[in-house]
Formats: sequence, C-alpha cells, structure tokens
Amino acid sequence: MKILSKSKLIIIIVVFLIFGAVFNISSKQQFDLKELGKKNKEITNNLNKDKVIAEVNGIKIMNSDLEKQKNWYTAINREITDEEILEELISTKLLYSTAIEQGVKASDEEVQEIFIMNMDAIKNDPINYQIILDYIEGYGITEEEYWNLARKLYEESLIIRRYKDSIEAKFITTTGIAKTDTEYSEKYSAYYSEHLAELKENAKIKYK
Repeated sequence: MKILSKSKLIIIIVVFLIFGAVFNISSKQQFDLKELGKKNKEITNNLNKDKVIAEVNGIKIMNSDLEKQKNWYTAINREITDEEILEELISTKLLYSTAIEQGVKASDEEVQEIFIMNMDAIKNDPINYQIILDYIEGYGITEEEYWNLARKLYEESLIIRRYKDSIEAKFITTTGIAKTDTEYSEKYSAYYSEHLAELKENAKIKYK
C-alpha cells in the first residue's frame, strides 16, 4: 500500500481522470491502487451492460463513470452517496460544456507541453511513479497504453481549469476582494457555488 505524496497530488488527479476520478484531497492518503485498478478493469470488461444515467447539455454520463468514481472514494475511505457522486460528474460535464460554449480553448501544443511536464514529474518521483505502476498492473494494460489514454483527457482538464480561472478572476474584479484577504476563501466558495447552481438551473440536465 503506497502513500500519495501531496506534492504531486494535482498531477495524479489529472492522470486519474481517465478512470473517472476527479478529487481534492487535503492530506496524505493510503490506499491500494492495484486493487483499484482491478475493480475498474472489471467495470471496463462489462461495458456491454453499461447504461446512460444522466445527460448534461447532450453529454452522456454512464453508470460506469459513477462506479469508477465510487471505487476511488472507497479506496480512500471516503463515505459518499451515489447521488453525490452523480452531482459531481454532472458539475464536471457542465463546466466543460459551458467553457466550450464560451470559446475557452487549449491548443494541441499547450496540452502536449503540460502532459509531458506532468508525466516527467511523475516518472521522476519514485513513490508516485510506483503508485501509477501499481494501478496499471491492476488494470491490466501497458504503461504506454496508460499514458496514451491519459493524454486524451488533458485537453478537457485544461479547458475546465481555464474556465474556473475566469470565474475566479470575475469574482476578484467585481468584489474587489484580494486572494490575500482573510475572507477570500469563504466568499469565493459561496460565489462559486452560486455560479454553479445558476449553470445547473439553466442547463439541460436529464436524469435517466
């Protein structure tokens, strides 16, 4: 069982996007990535039984997406309901579709640069590299296949990040509250939640 180093947390998070995991973890966690890989592989092997559980502006969310996300939360011993996980997935797809509608882009060169930088950082960190290798072994794919899959998701991740940055920039401009202010975190969290709620209210969300 490996310890996930906080210093490379964001990198690991992005890589795990291909397996249905997007998280913020505030401290070091211990979990068995090989077992997680096995569980997610089992889901992949049964995609013929998969079904759509929701749609966000025409983007489908599959039951397999929810199950993989749930596997991750189980691995890090976090209690969360299926409904909460589904809402997280909906929020992610909604942020992405909204960003695209507003013209947020990421060039192939930018995506490739970030991908290579993150991949090299992981490979140069023995502890976190072993975590990735454990997952790969459990999932039953080669390392090359893993990185090829990961590369495809970096564009979406970067676009969402840029859209979130624009939300934060607007908050700072309209409120005059600086990041160094003691009230910043609380005020921005409330502002972001209101913005996301407004997006959901105006979105075409269908639950199956």
